[in-house]
Amino acid sequence: MHDKMAPIRSVSEKFARNCRESFFPNAHLCMDEQLLPFRGRCPFRVYIKSKPHGYGIKIWTLCDSVTMYVWNFQVYCGKMGPRPERDQGRRVVLDLVQGLGKGYGVTTDNFFTSLPLARDLLSQGKTLTATIRWMRKEVPSCLRPNQTDALHSSKFLFTEDAMLASYVPKKGRNVILLSTQHMDDDVGDEDQDWKPHVILEYNACKGGVDAMDKMVREYSCCRNTKRWPLLLFMNMLDVAVVNAFVVFMTKFPTFYGNKSHRRRLFLKDLGMQLVRPSIERGASGNFSGLQKNIQRCILMVLKEEHVPKNTRNEETSSRKRGRCGLCVPRGDRKYSTKCDHCQKFVCAEHCTSTKTYLCLECTDQE
Repeated sequence: MHDKMAPIRSVSEKFARNCRESFFPNAHLCMDEQLLPFRGRCPFRVYIKSKPHGYGIKIWTLCDSVTMYVWNFQVYCGKMGPRPERDQGRRVVLDLVQGLGKGYGVTTDNFFTSLPLARDLLSQGKTLTATIRWMRKEVPSCLRPNQTDALHSSKFLFTEDAMLASYVPKKGRNVILLSTQHMDDDVGDEDQDWKPHVILEYNACKGGVDAMDKMVREYSCCRNTKRWPLLLFMNMLDVAVVNAFVVFMTKFPTFYGNKSHRRRLFLKDLGMQLVRPSIERGASGNFSGLQKNIQRCILMVLKEEHVPKNTRNEETSSRKRGRCGLCVPRGDRKYSTKCDHCQKFVCAEHCTSTKTYLCLECTDQE
């Protein structure tokens, strides 16, 4: 059978394996879909009316509900045979939880939920808490929408291994949940609209994938492209950065203190560590051919510790006069005074003179 993911299958599987091996998630995980906006040609591009972008590539994602760490994922490749796949949601959940130990709870929406799935997970030592569609055969008629049910009322049905709970948030409409973790009929107080505890926990755990997707979109390396393998690769980079941040903050929770922009600081440090070896290799040679602003940025990044002295002074030492490096362009004034630190030409307005001359930038650094 033709593999639609062949161009990036090996990279995707290696990345998913590294995600699983690098972190032990918390007890509650969330299963949902992530849609990558895409309008180019792709054999498994989908259209989801409820999504802002509509068209894109769908990825099933298993995510930590507390830290938003992506533990496993699977790209939806469309129909693989002549007939549509039956019970797809059950198959996807069981695929993604492979390798996960006992004692974990999985939260899903009604696309994946069925009683056979709940019992399969229970046999593996895992629990399921999920909404379920009222028209499924597992739901009896007494729990289905009814105009006579009172507002904020609840109903419960129990078996030896599962529970169904029905709650009425609005008149004539109800929400039904299936759970193998909760086996009680406890409800919240008036401030919580008398919601059952199973619904309160479901609401607390259901948003892991959406929160992760929001983090990815906030700081993303994705660029417009018509090639779907490149789009998936860039998304893997974004997910890897989120996972790296979670692992780092788990190991060093006080590294950035209580700053609200800890993730931005982490991204800045991460980017600097990734590009620094390349900058040092470039700075070890000659600066000829590089624009002045690029040379200046390299010197600022490396703080001149890895740049040879003769390289820094090569261009300016051959000239006796030049324009001030800190003045705005005006006329054609040239000066013979140089900063003794960076060897830039400076005017009297932009330097400090004792026995040596320093431009204002180097003065601030001193």
